[in-house]
Amino acid sequence: MSRRSRKDIFPQILTVSTNSVASADYSVQSFSLPVSRIGGKANKATVVELVWVDYYPGILDAADAATNKAMYLTTGALHETADTATLITMSQDASHSRTLGFVFINKDITGGGTVATLPIRVSFTDGAGNGVLIGTDEMQLVYADTGGTTAAIGTAKIAYRLVEVGLSEYVGMVQSQANVTL
Repeated sequence: MSRRSRKDIFPQILTVSTNSVASADYSVQSFSLPVSRIGGKANKATVVELVWVDYYPGILDAADAATNKAMYLTTGALHETADTATLITMSQDASHSRTLGFVFINKDITGGGTVATLPIRVSFTDGAGNGVLIGTDEMQLVYADTGGTTAAIGTAKIAYRLVEVGLSEYVGMVQSQANVTL
């Protein structure tokens, strides 16, 4: 268990949106994390601690009667924008080790399904209030849609804090979270 030194007590919010995605496609938006890594205290690195994320998937196609959507954050994107999205690829995304905060919406108003109330919040904190530490410089927001009839965007509001960790823990995080070709 890491011993974290809090720099920020209250979380800050970062808003990220994907490009418009057509039916049965992925949209992947890379974004930089707002932190300078080294230069504070000796033998310490400043990293981002994810606290929670609010997802707003496909608001523009809210009138669609039947669609499946998925959204998640990742430190190593599994897809590129315009890759074909299927229920099989979405389930593979959910089980990948770099997927964080995966949400899936099955909307089928005509067949008695459910409608999601937005935003959909995913908490990254444990019982002690500690979130997930991210040691990389960028992440990706992934939005996938199957069955939607209107091109739409996915938006995420990400709450984060800056924390300090030891350099050995930082190097381990970078090595485990770095983007690799799969």
